[in-house]
Amino acid sequence: MCWKHFKEPTEGVAAPTSRKERGPQTADLFESILRRGARLCFKVSGASMRPLIRSGDAVVVERVAACDLKPGDLIFFVNRRRSPVLHRILRIDRGGQGGVVFRTKGDAQGMFDEPVEPPSVLGRVIRIERSRHGLIGRVIDLDSPPWRRMAPVLALVHLGVNRLWSVAMRLQGRM
Repeated sequence: MCWKHFKEPTEGVAAPTSRKERGPQTADLFESILRRGARLCFKVSGASMRPLIRSGDAVVVERVAACDLKPGDLIFFVNRRRSPVLHRILRIDRGGQGGVVFRTKGDAQGMFDEPVEPPSVLGRVIRIERSRHGLIGRVIDLDSPPWRRMAPVLALVHLGVNRLWSVAMRLQGRM
């Protein structure tokens, strides 16, 4: 279970002093924890993954090989600015030199993120903990068989919604 989140600096780790520093320092800290084989647990802020993940929910992330990821998985990665991001894989495309890139998007967002290359992936979300009044109220196990079967379906639904949104925006521009 998650009981803490990373607001206070860990002993021996300098506290980020500005928003600009917070992204890379936080990403480096999270990456070092996951590389050691430990699971990472932290509280989420933001609304990009609503309604599944809400601001204040805790998530558990574990390291995973890129070849084990599939559409529908929620991944924790660093973007080009080295800021940590948690979004859903909607597609896996062929990248340069025969590799792959992950096409991700927040469930509540209209546009895709920049392509995510495998080295940028820190891990996969395996659990969501929603608390109420300081107590854990609901646990969503994303590794359970029903969620593993539902993940690709959710990716297809989000792709369809994204395409409909694009068509609607183009039609609106013609009016």
